[in-house]
Amino acid sequence: MTEILKLLKSCPVFLDHHTGIQLKVRSAEKEASTLIVYDPGMSVGLDPGYDVGFMSGGAEIEIYSALAADTRSVNYARQALPLTDIDSVIVPIGVDTRTGGEITFSAEAITFKSYRYLLEDRQKGIFVDISKRDYKTTLAPETYGTGRFYLHTAYADRRNTQPGFTNDASSEVRIWAYGNDVIIKGPLSAGARCEIFSLQGQKVLSVILNEEELNTISTTTHMKGTYLVRVTDGIKVHTAKVFIR
Repeated sequence: MTEILKLLKSCPVFLDHHTGIQLKVRSAEKEASTLIVYDPGMSVGLDPGYDVGFMSGGAEIEIYSALAADTRSVNYARQALPLTDIDSVIVPIGVDTRTGGEITFSAEAITFKSYRYLLEDRQKGIFVDISKRDYKTTLAPETYGTGRFYLHTAYADRRNTQPGFTNDASSEVRIWAYGNDVIIKGPLSAGARCEIFSLQGQKVLSVILNEEELNTISTTTHMKGTYLVRVTDGIKVHTAKVFIR
């Protein structure tokens, strides 16, 4: 039995729901891990008895998650999340290291349906299917906290769409907001452009997108409320109404 199954079974609510990911980080010979599990009875907020707090021991490398609903919360060694609308939940991942240097992310994962786990390196604009391959990068000395790495749970079947993400139900591209960020997921060509408009029709942001499956656009702090998002990819146009917090 793998380590992740042992951790899942340590809490009764997960006995019959072996779904989750143990995200690991390695620096030289030192390794640390954090666990994220999924169950229909959980929430994106604090679930007492199921979310397990992280306490730093001053190790050479440490990893943890923050609550998806509140990045100002305490850190967690194990976080429980719901299965409902999990495609739109982004989990901040924190890595602490005093010495910095090259690190390697890896994972033991038990997926559900056609979902997969994507690790985002927001500093480099990279998304990696961490359940299938490792990811190496470099951290500066005295690196602490969240803000660079995020875990996405993404649907693998690009033919699937979920209501509420885009106005075009047949579109392979989905658009939604998470906090101050606008998330665009789906196949795009090089040179695709995202434009964000106020409800009065004023263009407030225009960005060239990467030819990646996931694009994250950070908005300015004064952008709050409902906006219209338009993604133009050649002759294809995808639109959605989003609420930015």
